[in-house]
Amino acid sequence: MKAEKLANPWLDKLRPYYEKPLPADVIKLDLSENLYGPSPKVFDVVFANLDAIGQYTRLDHVIELKNALSKYTGLAVENISVFHGADAALDCVLRCFTKPGDKVVIHQPTYPGFISFARAFGVEVIDVYLKKPNFTLSLDEAIPACREAKVVFICNPNNPTGNIVISANELSELLKLDIMVVVDEAYYEFSKYTVAHMVRDYSNLIVIRSFSKAFGLAGLRVGYALAAEEAINILEKARIPYEISILESKAAIAALSDLEYLEQVVSSCIEGRDFVYRSLLELSDVKPYESRANFLMFSLKRGDIKAPKLVEHLLNKYRVAVKDLSRFKGLGEEYLRVGIGKMEHNKIFVDSLKAALAELR
Repeated sequence: MKAEKLANPWLDKLRPYYEKPLPADVIKLDLSENLYGPSPKVFDVVFANLDAIGQYTRLDHVIELKNALSKYTGLAVENISVFHGADAALDCVLRCFTKPGDKVVIHQPTYPGFISFARAFGVEVIDVYLKKPNFTLSLDEAIPACREAKVVFICNPNNPTGNIVISANELSELLKLDIMVVVDEAYYEFSKYTVAHMVRDYSNLIVIRSFSKAFGLAGLRVGYALAAEEAINILEKARIPYEISILESKAAIAALSDLEYLEQVVSSCIEGRDFVYRSLLELSDVKPYESRANFLMFSLKRGDIKAPKLVEHLLNKYRVAVKDLSRFKGLGEEYLRVGIGKMEHNKIFVDSLKAALAELR
């Protein structure tokens, strides 16, 4: 029998993830990576523990990481679960709180992974579109949708718009409903806006964070969930054993031990973000959007240029990669996103964008 006939039918809606490889000489500003890299302490601890590659992670390594996260977040160890990246945490939430045929609410535009993960579990997606021009979530639309669903996913600050889409007070209205509320705070370190403290009062709130952004550990895949002990116990039942390697756990602990470096990186990124924002404000052909993350979304004001064409031109001629947002729900062919790199990268991007816009007239 063919594998296709044995596969879950809802997978027909999905396509394998594909990303076109970029040459080594390209300035990669398309994935919002931290181009400063992790703390030197991370490199020291990784090189000192290379012999751990052949070992499974034991519980004491996980406990050590949870203790470090407890100190960092101000929450108890019982409120923390660690995962092989934030995506693994999102996957675990769906395994724990949904079944095929259930519904989840996802605001649009946002991180496409929410949709992909939900559909992989045979879960139906209810889209709630953010209100333009500020891309904020309307409770008048979100609450009725949430009454039909098991889980609602919120990205705060939102990828790709960069803004806070819902306040803590507004979130409390959703938490009164019979639904799991999942808030993705992958960019928390840049915004300093969090609802993590609310897990003390609501057992149906899960906050998910990542070490991939401000901490610079994207290649090691470390994420964590913050929730009430009741919810954490449920996640722990479905979490994959040995999910975090010894090197990953030690690297994350080392990153948490160097908050001075973290703040230097965050400060530099914010300085770079402000520079790019001001520079784009001066251009008549684009509109930048204010951001609380390490990236900026901007739109094209000229109808003769579309995002795919500009992205291709920037890449082929100037060796700068930015993100085409034309396939994001709720946006269109005029929207793009640029990650914030080191200042020299930001200046190259701005100069390249100016030149490209002039050349594409």
